[in-house]
Amino acid sequence: MQPNSELSFLKDYNTDPAEKYRQAEWLLSSFDSPIWLYNFDYSKPKKICWDIRLDDGSSLLEKRHLNLLNGFRYWLIIATQRELGPGTNGTRTQSQAFYCTLYLIDHLLLYAERYTLAKTHLAGISTDELKMLLTKAASSTASSSSLLEWEERLSLYIFKEIEKADSAHLNALLIEHPYLKVVTPEQEDSNTLNVDLKFIPLMRAWLYYKKFYVGGVCKKIATVKLSGLIYPNTLLACSAPKPSVGILSYSKHKDAHNGREMIGAPINRSNENKVLGLNAYNSYFRPLYCLGILHKLNIPAPSLQSFREIQSFVPSISQAGRFLTLPTKVAFDAVKDAIEFHLKYGKALIDSYCRLAVATMAARKNGNHSATMVTLPKKNFIRAIDPKLKELGVTRLGFSIKEMEKSAVHVRKGTSTEYYKNLRENKGLLELLSVYVGCVQIVVGALVARRHSEMVSLNVDDCLDQSESWLIFANAKSTSGLWGFRNEEARPIDPIAVKMINQLQRMQKVLKRIGVIDELGPLFSTPEIRGHLKLTINASRYNKNMDLFCDYFEVEQDVHGRRYYIRQHTLRRFFAMLFFHSSAFGGIDTLRWMLGHTDLKHVWHYITESTPGRVLRATTAQWTAENLSKLSAGNQGYKDLVELIYARFGVKEVSLVETEDLEGMIEELLLQGSVDIEPEFFEDENGQQMQIMCKVVATNDPN
Repeated sequence: MQPNSELSFLKDYNTDPAEKYRQAEWLLSSFDSPIWLYNFDYSKPKKICWDIRLDDGSSLLEKRHLNLLNGFRYWLIIATQRELGPGTNGTRTQSQAFYCTLYLIDHLLLYAERYTLAKTHLAGISTDELKMLLTKAASSTASSSSLLEWEERLSLYIFKEIEKADSAHLNALLIEHPYLKVVTPEQEDSNTLNVDLKFIPLMRAWLYYKKFYVGGVCKKIATVKLSGLIYPNTLLACSAPKPSVGILSYSKHKDAHNGREMIGAPINRSNENKVLGLNAYNSYFRPLYCLGILHKLNIPAPSLQSFREIQSFVPSISQAGRFLTLPTKVAFDAVKDAIEFHLKYGKALIDSYCRLAVATMAARKNGNHSATMVTLPKKNFIRAIDPKLKELGVTRLGFSIKEMEKSAVHVRKGTSTEYYKNLRENKGLLELLSVYVGCVQIVVGALVARRHSEMVSLNVDDCLDQSESWLIFANAKSTSGLWGFRNEEARPIDPIAVKMINQLQRMQKVLKRIGVIDELGPLFSTPEIRGHLKLTINASRYNKNMDLFCDYFEVEQDVHGRRYYIRQHTLRRFFAMLFFHSSAFGGIDTLRWMLGHTDLKHVWHYITESTPGRVLRATTAQWTAENLSKLSAGNQGYKDLVELIYARFGVKEVSLVETEDLEGMIEELLLQGSVDIEPEFFEDENGQQMQIMCKVVATNDPN
């Protein structure tokens, strides 16, 4: 909570402030010492070295910078003494305030030239710069990302060093250590670097050459060692650990085919970290606000007017963490392909796998206790495979496994090119089963718009109600007041999705009956792709099924030749997007049939009730942006909206703007309330109809 009284830090004190703020419980050194020792109940004290260089090359310890040096020192002590607002001031609270203040100071030191610290000290910081500081702090839960710009500075530093390095030597390292080139799907999905993936191997090669990796099997970058080079003139950033940046990590034991056929189109922004909540934001607001107390100490500081203005300031962080868009056509085509694959081969795949499982368990009962699907005679495999699959091209159990042949073990994966060629030629049963489970994930995930964790945790035994008209799942964000248990929710489910779910249910029931599994488990449990007679499911396996689906069906690529690898969060817009698109081709009978509603307004009400507001807003923006992108220059469609975009964002021609950027502009206008895009319902001679209307509510600049 922000201070209630205006400039409350200017109240009178009984103690001389110049003396009061020269000492603190945690400070073990004298106030004027060039090196501070401090301790917040640590096993041993830590230190701050004040001998750092400013932007003009001079030392902070020089006499001419005494006001700046003391300003920083007083600020650290003031921030930990709880001068503003109610609350306790225990060691933990003091420590949090101390480190938040250090991060703010380090940010100022990193941009010392911008803030003219060497010339004007803290007095040169303007109101806008204070607001910018608060906006930066609020943009991420990780201070290293927000205030220190760790990922950006790390990338820039490595690229500068690569320019000076011997490129032939780095390329030789990549040939000698090919695992440095392997970027896993998980690394792609969680990538926080704004760097083209093709440069990642070269960055790893340089880090490897300079011995910046630590750890056992999985190597991670030595963040502290790198920080000393990237942040040389800072108090904390130079020595504090940073996030390891997973995409720069590598493992010597990564399987080259555990990845994808192609580089994936980005599915989330590099600033994917969640923005700060109110309490966390105030942990930065308080120390920045109490910087004003320096005025009582006659130390140069930002103006009192600046502190008056930031009291009511709310950071603009609406775009933080927004997912990049999965084009509507990609989502629609994926659902179509998944349904068609199910109708043609779903039952045959499950039947074939269950017959192989039965044959394997029979062999074990007949004395061959070590029997596996891999060791079954070829004739057993041929008998088990459905004729449809033989015609499709299935010739073996799988090409991701080791098969016994003439008493020798042969690895059959081959090169990456061979692997994906075999995948699309339908040679391996287990690979096709993974593709099929991916089909079910795509269809169910698109129709229920649930979170990834909720999909993974769906249970095969109770995910459908008795009528098989509703999907039952645990709400991932509904544990409040339930002692940690998730509240169950139900959503209507389309009959075709139910039929797909039924196939996965049937597989597990057969496996349980013959003794392969003891209990029915998660719905999307997938046959182990290396041939072991077991089912597996976790977040990684769930995503792998989707990756195989995308490579099998050769899902569309973006303009840079990167494939759209679908993820559950990118499907969450599909259901609402279907509603919007249905207005363009004359009705939403399918949606009404699915939901059991006869009234269009009821369908819209269901969508707004079941779809999170941010998801619905993003869907609306995407639908509008895709329609705007189709307009030719001079087209008068969406005239008022187009004029607002021209005025607000300085755009000259919407047809020349990339759809993704246009979507961001529209989403911002929706968030500001400048635009309202919703369906309007009306009656005509054909009954109830609807049309999506775009209304410009305000044309004035909100700023």
